[in-house]
Amino acid sequence: VEIHNMPDFLSFAALPSKLRGVPVILNVHDTFPELFSTKFGARAGRVFSPLMLAEERVSASWVDAVVTVTEEAGRRLEARGVGRGKRHVVMNSPDQTVFGPPREPITIPPEGPVNVVYHGGTAPRFGAESLVRAIGLLKDSMPELSLRVYGSFQEAPLGELAAEVAPDNVEVAPEPVPFRQIPEKLAECHIGVVPTLRDEFTELLLPVKLMEYAHMGLPAVASRLPVVEHYFTDDEVLFYEPGSDEALAAAIAEVRLDPERARDRASRASRKLEDLDWATQRKNYVGLVERLARLTPSQRRRLVAARATSV
Repeated sequence: VEIHNMPDFLSFAALPSKLRGVPVILNVHDTFPELFSTKFGARAGRVFSPLMLAEERVSASWVDAVVTVTEEAGRRLEARGVGRGKRHVVMNSPDQTVFGPPREPITIPPEGPVNVVYHGGTAPRFGAESLVRAIGLLKDSMPELSLRVYGSFQEAPLGELAAEVAPDNVEVAPEPVPFRQIPEKLAECHIGVVPTLRDEFTELLLPVKLMEYAHMGLPAVASRLPVVEHYFTDDEVLFYEPGSDEALAAAIAEVRLDPERARDRASRASRKLEDLDWATQRKNYVGLVERLARLTPSQRRRLVAARATSV
């Protein structure tokens, strides 16, 4: 049985199966305390932190494996006693059954429209508003730039902001775009942007959209966050300081004005993705499930104890 958080205590839904000897996996997509603080403020996070940390530990204490999407998130959990000895990493990578084979890095055209794209969540922590304002700063010097925002949900303030700062240069999709249509939308664009703001939650993220841009051959601009820098270098992604509209505008302008350098970075990012591709992640995930299914409950307990000792 596999449980996907949040909340972590959903793992107890698998307790009857566990009592019959069935292995249980807790898949931690997001670390709950950090996300709670991001959504409800640092003060609320401090107030409820002891309860959330206890919920994490108890929920993971009896499962057979804890899956995280990055090594950094897993280490953060282990540092507070969650999943020690039973942590596994299965990263979110572009699935070639949806995105097709890796696309050749593109060259930004010297003339004509240049399409900038952002797709994903439009909650404030993802920085879409900062990107809209950055395009507003460039609309006079680079009127050929056009931003397309494909959000997972529509927020009126984002559309209103676009109408205010760059009405002719920003298009916000009125409805969520189905996942399987995302590749064709990205194929129409030239620059991918990951404008995530920095906080204790986003410091643990490796945005899937960044890997999708690399897979689709798009030169990428991304905010400088610790986990992103762990996987990608300055030779693969053009970084800027998160939260600065001016720095983001300057980074987009740099990509626009130096298409050869941008293509070179996109090519290197594409090669880096070969080590993180979904075929490898899928193999690791299926291997974990098969190993757990073959082991008896006592064997699984001994394996966890051995791993915990070696951590």
